[in-house]
Amino acid sequence: MGKTVVTVFMTVLVAGCASMALVMQPVLEATSADMLRAVKHGDMVMVHKLYAAKPALVVATDDNLHTPLHYAGKYGNIQAARFLLDRGGDPNAPDIAKDAPLHEAAYYGHPAIAQLLLEQGADIHQIGNNGKSVLHLAVLGGRYKCAKVALKAGAKLDVVDNAKESPLHYAAKGGHAKIARLLTAQGAEVMQLDGMGHTALHLAALNGHTKVVEVVLDAGTPVDVGVKDIGDTALMEAAYKGFPEIVKLVLARGADPAHIGNNGKTALHLSAAVGHLEITRMLVAAGAPVEARSRLDTTPLGNAVAGGHVEIAEFLRDHGAKQ
Repeated sequence: MGKTVVTVFMTVLVAGCASMALVMQPVLEATSADMLRAVKHGDMVMVHKLYAAKPALVVATDDNLHTPLHYAGKYGNIQAARFLLDRGGDPNAPDIAKDAPLHEAAYYGHPAIAQLLLEQGADIHQIGNNGKSVLHLAVLGGRYKCAKVALKAGAKLDVVDNAKESPLHYAAKGGHAKIARLLTAQGAEVMQLDGMGHTALHLAALNGHTKVVEVVLDAGTPVDVGVKDIGDTALMEAAYKGFPEIVKLVLARGADPAHIGNNGKTALHLSAAVGHLEITRMLVAAGAPVEARSRLDTTPLGNAVAGGHVEIAEFLRDHGAKQ
């Protein structure tokens, strides 16, 4: 009986050790991918186990040089962010595109993690991919709270990326009116030009963002400011792109319907050429000259006929235009 008990005991012991070895093996052979996966999925039990097995995983990277802190910033794992920072995680580590964990937190909308990273030494002025600042990325992602965190930390309002676009330009293109109002209230330069000579007003008009147009006009942008070296105004951009609400707004704010822009064209030339009947009617009602001639000697009526826009051509003839 005693021999049998010992045999059984030894069998159970060996099986138990083998089972424990299987359980422990993934941790003992911990890799960067394991740590990044655990942070991504919020598995703090595994994060602790991996760190215990291999502390160096705190600063491990994937092929794109993303650290566990980058993953914490991207996926909103504040527990992991605290754990990693307390154990030597670098808040300013750049990935292959030069983005730091703070850039990730700002773009993906995790203000608490952004604040934590800043408190632990993250550089608010660090420039990332394509010259983007932390504030650029907060605005690009439409993250109002992250933009506020960045501004409170001293982010520069008028910093430009590689395309010479400021955070306000990003807000204008993306239609982020609340952020645009925040930036202008803090003193963002509304007349700053991007690499193509556009102000935020032009970009908002080109992209159909009526509320942003209103914000930048309220902040002091002249309604008839022209694109650098071209002269096209917000009215002309909206007329060409087909945004009647913006046309209505800028006309109400005093936009000149007779303004001459690129190649001597007016807003009416543009709306007639591309077939925007409603906008054509609005412009004529506002006093746009129906017989205006461009430098190429074209008229709004001629543009409408060339484009096959019969209703617009008839409308313009009814209001005095001649072929």
